[in-house]
Amino acid sequence: MLSPSAARVLLIGWDAADWGLIRPLLDQGQMPHFRQLMQRGVSGSISTLFPAYSPMLWTSIATGKRAYKHGIFGFTEPAADKSGVQPISNRSRTAAALWNIVSESGGRSLVIGWWPTFPAEPIEGVMVSDQFVPTGMFDPRDPAPAGSVHPPSLAGHLGRLRVHPRDLTLDDLRPFLPNIERLWAGPGSEAPHCAQLLCEAATIQAVATELLATETWNFSAVYFNSIDHFCHRFMRYHPPQLSWVSDEDFHNFRHVVNMCYQFHDMLLGQLLERAGSEATVLLMSDHGFRSDELRRSSIPMAAAGPAAEHREYGIFVAAGPGIRRNVGIAGVSLLDVAPTILTLLGLPTARDLDGRVLTELFQTQPEISQIDSWDALCSARAGLPVTVAAAASGEVSADSGQPVGSAGVLQQLIDLGYVDAGITASEHPAELSQLELDFNRGLSLLGGRRIREAAEQFQRLWLRRPADMRMPIHLAQCLESLGQLDDMRRVIDHLEEGWGRLADAATVRVVEMADYAAQRQQLGSGMPADAAALLNSAWLTGPESRVAKRLMQGHQVNRDTLRDLRASLAIAEGRAPDGLEDAPEGDARRRIRHLLQRAWTLLQSGESGRALALCEECLAIDVDSRAAYVMAGRVSLKARRPGRALAYFDSAIERLYDQPEAHLWRAAALGRLKRPDEAIAAAKLCSVQAPQDSRPLKLISSLYAKQGDWSLSGHYGQLSEVAVEQAATERSDPIPVILPDVDASAIAEFLRADQFGQRFDVETLQRPPAGRVAADAPVIVVSGLPRSGTSLMMQMLDAGGVFALTDGVRAADPSNPRGYFEHEKSLRLYEDNRWLAEARNRAVKIVAPLFPLLPQGENYRVVLMRRDIEEVIRSQSKMLVRLGKSAASDAEDLRMVLQQHFDEVSGSCERHGIPVTVVDYSELMADAESVVARLSEFLGGGLQTDRMAGVVDTTRYRERLS
Repeated sequence: MLSPSAARVLLIGWDAADWGLIRPLLDQGQMPHFRQLMQRGVSGSISTLFPAYSPMLWTSIATGKRAYKHGIFGFTEPAADKSGVQPISNRSRTAAALWNIVSESGGRSLVIGWWPTFPAEPIEGVMVSDQFVPTGMFDPRDPAPAGSVHPPSLAGHLGRLRVHPRDLTLDDLRPFLPNIERLWAGPGSEAPHCAQLLCEAATIQAVATELLATETWNFSAVYFNSIDHFCHRFMRYHPPQLSWVSDEDFHNFRHVVNMCYQFHDMLLGQLLERAGSEATVLLMSDHGFRSDELRRSSIPMAAAGPAAEHREYGIFVAAGPGIRRNVGIAGVSLLDVAPTILTLLGLPTARDLDGRVLTELFQTQPEISQIDSWDALCSARAGLPVTVAAAASGEVSADSGQPVGSAGVLQQLIDLGYVDAGITASEHPAELSQLELDFNRGLSLLGGRRIREAAEQFQRLWLRRPADMRMPIHLAQCLESLGQLDDMRRVIDHLEEGWGRLADAATVRVVEMADYAAQRQQLGSGMPADAAALLNSAWLTGPESRVAKRLMQGHQVNRDTLRDLRASLAIAEGRAPDGLEDAPEGDARRRIRHLLQRAWTLLQSGESGRALALCEECLAIDVDSRAAYVMAGRVSLKARRPGRALAYFDSAIERLYDQPEAHLWRAAALGRLKRPDEAIAAAKLCSVQAPQDSRPLKLISSLYAKQGDWSLSGHYGQLSEVAVEQAATERSDPIPVILPDVDASAIAEFLRADQFGQRFDVETLQRPPAGRVAADAPVIVVSGLPRSGTSLMMQMLDAGGVFALTDGVRAADPSNPRGYFEHEKSLRLYEDNRWLAEARNRAVKIVAPLFPLLPQGENYRVVLMRRDIEEVIRSQSKMLVRLGKSAASDAEDLRMVLQQHFDEVSGSCERHGIPVTVVDYSELMADAESVVARLSEFLGGGLQTDRMAGVVDTTRYRERLS
């Protein structure tokens, strides 16, 4: 049992932190606290898991188990009532986390921001869940979201520690953005995003330092997602400048990523001080992030597409009492963290954990004990399943929904690209969300070498979604490992045929959208447009833009993937693959795969020199390619250079310890070097990692025979024969492979899901007759800052013949004597946005702070009012005085917040391809006729422009700047 005086462990998570960015900063002396931590302990790379999706990875870190054991499979999950989707919660977790184990052992934990931990679990200690941190603008007076803090009695105090963008000054942002004054006011500025990310990290830091200083604890876990989010937004601008980055953007944003790391180093120093010298500190990331020439100019338009920007290896540093000092470590996996922390705390590990204790961390060999599992022990008391414990505590009901702020969390994941916008906009969002969870479960089974189960999972999913080509691709890979090569060939042939049909249908759909875009443009401008020109230039705009890009990118036949699958089939059959003459350009992973397939072919023909040169070419592309190291080792072994081969195999294992193939070949190299004891140890390790493989057992038998130990040789020989028999039994019971019919209905259903709830039929562009409104009729949104002229613009549109959607609830007053022309429901968009369908073919006022809450799936046309910020502040202040309320005390902070609201509207329109026209208030007052003419053209013409201009009353322009 743990006591308050027992060992203490602080685990700090920096999502996506990468040595490639840290080492140059260390060399420049820019991360002093990180440097000191390294000098006090051990450091090295840590290998991620597959698939590398953060909620799955951080749960694996906390539980020591792969996703197929712990139950968290993605970024979103169906809502409890299946009506929609919500950010992933901990309700699906089926394994005990470290904080549950510490609670069961009588200790106390502090858990801050870990992903995912909503609703907060009733542990011994304090849990502040991932959904405690606001992801957008919020009212600092609002309480923390219900269910986000345990115990609830701390929610009020901790809620007041949240950091708001208005708490920052321009000087706070200047180290990140030296041209902050100019950038903050620019359209679609990235500056507000920088401020928001800083606030999210500062909130985690404020809560963590407070709890570390005021609470007793044995184990603390603090998670920061900000490095990952900063990198997804700003890595493209990081030095060296890439060819597709403009000089202006590079000049403006090149400092952001380095400053992000230096900022986190400052936070690290504070955490180390609070933890004290007697605590053991582990600092790690779940994966790395590309910062070299392999950075991507765009990310795949697929679920969790941003993961393509990640690197396979993150950072790992450990320091504290009993830890070796200033040395390196290799072969660390995310799965090793939990068993190592349990050992540091003096607690048993468990046999059902997937990692190992990192004994090489310790100055002296630690005592390691094991139990079968912590899950059964913890389920009765410490939260398994989490829903049951939370419901029993009375804090959060078992079927409770997400907090109000979860909509912001979900939108942030969509904006970053981790969540497909199509899920939330589809007719069946819960079904699509569940599909992604089930698909990721299959990937986890594949990553954990549970090949048969993975194959069965992909087969079920393929039957459910015949036109989803991800399923047969992974099914074919599983069949290769299972030795069902005839079935693999059938799947590849069927995949190619179905993919061709899907590509043809997608092409037809894109051509239809080009025609739609052309006619929509003609309706908007009165000028004819050329659909073919739009298609050829990929200049599809408005709501069809994202869909067209998705269709063109995702559903064209990927010849490289088919070639890779056929090459793998040929190699499995012992044949030389066809078409290996020229390596593909572009994607580094595909190029490496191609080169290694060529190397295998050369190895079979005895051309070791050429094969090794190809392996070295792979390592020049990616120095961390484990497959290249293993292939180079095999080539060197065949060339009778076992010493060189051993070095290659060691390099592979340094990057990933759990790699049975590398251990097997390493054992062979050691045997050639006349080091039989080490060879036997390596082969045994391979057998532990791959217990169904007969090859290491056969090698061990041979090595013992060479030593004259016939008893052990015979024993392992028998085990090898048993493994061979078991493999033969499995081959005699292959999984049944069913090829679904990829017919027109299956393709049509699949493409509808990729349309994000949009329709693109040309006939919907025609003006609907009275009493009927087409589903794609435009929603004219008037937006802007409060007191920037939004009510005036609504009055003008109403006078010009555009019906204004208002309810008249807010009465006219001296500030707006003609009325506010708004709808009360717009103030509650975060609760219900279904009413917005009423605004089709109408104008509706949505002020800038509420604009991000607009749902996707409508055909918006935005009229954005722009007024000088100083005039807006003056007008708002006078209005507040008339209402008997006090104005904001800090004008600079208010100015920053107002500009952020305006930029969010323009930036959102730019990101989503929404047509927008900006109307300058002062220009409207000076020359209403010209502004109205442009506005009428933007909205398709036919408006009564003279009546619109007549609404403008220049005598009410009272807050103009002199």
